Amino acid sequence: MPESKTILIYKLEELEGAPREHALGQLAEMETMHEWWENVYDSFQGMCDSVGISVDLKNTFFNGFSVQGQGAAFTASIDVAKLIGVSDSDLSEEIATTFPRIDLSGIDTPVLVAIEEGTIQFYASTAPAGFRNTDQKTEGEWHFDLPYCPRDATTTEGILGSLDALIGEYMTELGNWLFTCLRDEYEYITGEECLSEMAEANEYRFLENGETA
Repeated sequence: MPESKTILIYKLEELEGAPREHALGQLAEMETMHEWWENVYDSFQGMCDSVGISVDLKNTFFNGFSVQGQGAAFTASIDVAKLIGVSDSDLSEEIATTFPRIDLSGIDTPVLVAIEEGTIQFYASTAPAGFRNTDQKTEGEWHFDLPYCPRDATTTEGILGSLDALIGEYMTELGNWLFTCLRDEYEYITGEECLSEMAEANEYRFLENGETA
């Protein structure tokens, strides 16, 4: 004859110690099984686009938060004229106050104006330095007709070389910023407060040892 057995089940807040930690670990695993980073990616893409950087999300990636070589890298084409010409008034308050901006204070202003006006044509792109590499590799090239430039050829080349290096540093900064945003999102969705809300909303129940019932 079949025997009946009573099994006690618990809400998350009723567990303590090791069983509670085990339950939280299972919830964190469930919370990160989907592509939780998509909202961060989309936000990053939108912010970059507002300053002239067109990000290819299919070639954007990151490494986790507890391994060597952790970081994020992305692929993008760069509208240099827009990048150097955009001002805070062109941006939303959120982007203007939170998104890193390139510092052009050390670059010759007449040359920057020439790029904005198209007298100097400057093209740039950035991509991961290698497969699954979190370092950015940025390449720029430029063309100009000397009679229309505000500086002599040697000076102009030097200034554009400095700008090229500065854009490369900025792309690295953006990769680091993206990683920070991803890390913050990961820590939030795997944090105890978020997991507790998740357990309550989905009415999850657990065994005495913290296993899901």
